[in-house]
Amino acid sequence: MIIAIDGPSGSGKSTVARSIARRLGITYIDTGAMYRCVTMWCLEHEISATDEDATVRAAAALDIDLAYHDGVQQVLVNGIDCTRAIRSAEVDANVSSYAALPKVRALLVEKQRRLAQAKHVVAEGRDIGTAVFPSAEVKIFLTANAQARAHRRAVQRAGGDVASGSIVSTTKADEAAILANLLHRDDVDSHRKTAPLKAAPDAFHIDSSDKTVDEIVSIICARAQPYLDSAAAATSASTQPAADRDAAAGASAAASAAHTERYSWFYAHAMSEFPRASRVFLAVLCAILFPVTKLLWRWRCFDEIDVHALAGKPYIVVMNHVSAIEPLITMLYLHHKKIPLRTMYKSEFNRHRFVAYLFAIAGGIPVVRASADMTCMHWCTQALSRGEWLLVYPEGTRVRNLDIKPPIRAGFAFLALRTHADIIPAAVSGAFSIAQARSFVHKFSRVCIGFAAPISSHTSSTSPHAEGSARMSKKKMLELLERESMNRVYTLRDELKARFHTRA
Repeated sequence: MIIAIDGPSGSGKSTVARSIARRLGITYIDTGAMYRCVTMWCLEHEISATDEDATVRAAAALDIDLAYHDGVQQVLVNGIDCTRAIRSAEVDANVSSYAALPKVRALLVEKQRRLAQAKHVVAEGRDIGTAVFPSAEVKIFLTANAQARAHRRAVQRAGGDVASGSIVSTTKADEAAILANLLHRDDVDSHRKTAPLKAAPDAFHIDSSDKTVDEIVSIICARAQPYLDSAAAATSASTQPAADRDAAAGASAAASAAHTERYSWFYAHAMSEFPRASRVFLAVLCAILFPVTKLLWRWRCFDEIDVHALAGKPYIVVMNHVSAIEPLITMLYLHHKKIPLRTMYKSEFNRHRFVAYLFAIAGGIPVVRASADMTCMHWCTQALSRGEWLLVYPEGTRVRNLDIKPPIRAGFAFLALRTHADIIPAAVSGAFSIAQARSFVHKFSRVCIGFAAPISSHTSSTSPHAEGSARMSKKKMLELLERESMNRVYTLRDELKARFHTRA
């Protein structure tokens, strides 16, 4: 789960985020401090904000570490404590200029997403809910009137702490100068071309002008608690010992992280932008596999809709998962139809470099299972925003017993609501018997896949209600989409079996 807190300078984002991290026991990512570190370094080494390439090189070379001791954050730059230095007036006056550089933001955003992978985090900044973590479960836009923000910043700069009640005296001249700087930063941050300061459409607005830190933290924690409870329930439902599960997950993550990083460019870009050599290799591979798989499994597709006519619009394809056959056939079929398909797959496959490369050029997007992998969610959101299709297996893993319905991962429903992409239920029949067959002859039975009519993710019957009940409404919408989509998948599976006389 990710809590994203956005807002203008001095609104109390850092103080609130730190308090939330302590109360919920989750990780705090101070994104603003990272931009301040780059700004401080560039100012010290006379690197102008107009020289974007030099700034990017400097940012890439910096070792920025956000350490915590007794609940107090320390910002280390190349091993040196710069916690106070990055809050200077000079950094305040220049940080917006450096933070507005697109290449700098891209570099730091990737670092921030890696920090948030597979863990619960709270992050604050100016574009967290809109650009860094657009799929965050809880989005907050925290603001306050300009005078209150200027006073807080003056107290902070003088060594006081509004949150703890440690208030020091400040002069009106100090606050006036800070107020002018804040208003200037608000204007720059709100009008920059790359990731401007603005509230996400689904963000919850909080005015902190007349609220205490504890009041704000309580409001946000109340909105986050249902997601934490869901994650805890999913973890406790597993029968695998926690120590063994954590060890296995750690080993798998360590083995695949390097290759995931190596091919992350493919996950973040449109398939049409892939290098020509990769696209040619994929085309040749598909040209070979298409007739071979046709011969082996005599597979065919049944469409309730004209799939080709839907090309160019984003859709999320949800399908039952029983073997490695149906992802391959689905990819080959849609590739033949000239539809760019991204397939979500478990990151463990990336332990092998060549396999990771094959999955990458075929449009695969890795996900760290049993975690809130927001980096994967971001890649999927980007793909859908470009009009690409996304293939998801909500059952999470291959089903080995058709008499038992596995628990469904509703991430696809969340993506559908976030991106306004409709859902296409799809099903496979025949692949289960092939996967389970002991006889060599039965390994080459008939396989059928089908695509049903899309299910709308943004009809009036599932639109959010009043702001006060938005959280409950969103939960109901997720449940509705999940149930309706998977019921149609299983119905279609049975229809295929009966119509084409396939095995299970």
